[in-house]
Order: sequence, then structure tokens, then C-alpha cells
Amino acid sequence: MTWYAANIVTTIQLLETDQASWPVEIQTYLIDAKDESEALNLAEEFGKEEAVAGSDGLTWNNRPARTLYLGIVRLNLLYPPVSSHRVLGNGIPEHGAEITHFKFEVGTLQEAKALAEGNSVQMQIWEQEE
Repeated sequence: MTWYAANIVTTIQLLETDQASWPVEIQTYLIDAKDESEALNLAEEFGKEEAVAGSDGLTWNNRPARTLYLGIVRLNLLYPPVSSHRVLGNGIPEHGAEITHFKFEVGTLQEAKALAEGNSVQMQIWEQEE
């Protein structure tokens, strides 16, 4: 089996009124699958189940709400431990080992620096490398 990191996107929807904004959350879950296709299927099932489970008694701004599963923004193959120099003898990653990454593009160096400081910028997600 192979490990993947699935970035699952959800939002909160008010049940009894229209809403002016939509809070979006990207959660990363560890998925164990034989291949990418199975990982996507498992991640989608998991995301839908978690959205339903997270809706029980949910309120947003003191109003009844529910969690909506929106999809998988990214599925990353976790690096095999042998590709990192920060691996223990038994193949388990140690502190500081890179296990996955997320690549995107911004328009300027200033935008990249702004992002690193926690500011909002427009970015384009790169497609997964084969």
C-alpha cells in the first residue's frame, strides 16, 4: 500500500437564511491506498462522511448550519522514506523529514513574501507531477 495526503475542501452553509460569505476549510488527511485512483475514491468517501459527522448540532454565528463537502483540491503521494536523508534506520521519517509538498505560482516576489507573512494573494495551483 502507498500513503497519500488528501486535501479535502469543506464549507459551512446556513440552514435557515442566505449568507454573505462562505468559510472554507482545507483539511489534510492521511490515506492508505494501492494506487491514486483508490486514494481519490477513499478520500472522497472520507470527506463526505466527515462532513456529515461534523454537521451534528453545528452553528455558525449562532445560527443552525451544516458542513458541505466540496471536493478534493489536491492529492499528494507521500514521499517514500528512502528519498529523505531524515529517516531513521527502520524507514520511519524523523523530525524535519519532508513527507509531501504543495506547489503553486504567484505573480511576483512581493506576493510570495506576502503569502509567507500570512497575507492573501492570488495563486495558481500547479498540477500534480507524474
